[in-house]
Amino acid sequence: MSGRTFLDSNILVYSVDESPAEKPKHDRAVELLSVQPENRAVQISLWDALIVEAASRAGCERVLSEDLDAGQAIRGVRIENPFA
Repeated sequence: MSGRTFLDSNILVYSVDESPAEKPKHDRAVELLSVQPENRAVQISLWDALIVEAASRAGCERVLSEDLDAGQAIRGVRIENPFA
């Protein structure tokens, strides 16, 4: 499949849900997102990860947030603090 894809937020939730009952959905979500949970280079909250992933998928170059470390780039998105 090629082209831009918008995904339901449940896929992001399944990517971090490691409960035995949801293992098939977890595995597929991880595959879809090309996420390697054991090898994450950046540790951020689920909510911040959702924001960064949405921005990345939307083709954004930057995220304005006071909650993330300004100056870092995550998944090709530059983080900026608009209040600094």
